[in-house]
Amino acid sequence: MVQKNVELYRKKPHIWPAKGWVAATENELIFVPSPYYGGLYINGRDSTFIQLRDIVGLEEKRWMLMFPYRLEVTTSDSSVYSFVTVRRSELIRKINELKLEE
Repeated sequence: MVQKNVELYRKKPHIWPAKGWVAATENELIFVPSPYYGGLYINGRDSTFIQLRDIVGLEEKRWMLMFPYRLEVTTSDSSVYSFVTVRRSELIRKINELKLEE
C-alpha cells in the first residue's frame, strides 16, 4: 500500500516537515521524501525505514489542534514518528493487518 502527500515530522534532518510518500510493505513502513521539497531532498535520500516488528504503538492524534490527520508511530526503542496523512485510518488498518501476518 502506498500513500502520497504525506508529511513526516522528524528531528533529523532538521527540516520540518518532510513531505513525500509512505509505503507499508510486509516487513517495514517506508517514508520517502519528495525530491521537490525546496530542492533539499534527492529522491530516496533521507528515507525513513521502520520495521513492523519494532512498532509497539499507533496513536491517532489531532494535527494543528483541529484536523484529525496525525498518526504517531512508537517503536520499541521509544522513537516517535509523527505522520500527517488524510487517509490515516487506512494506513493504521494496513499496518495492523501486516503485523498480524507476521
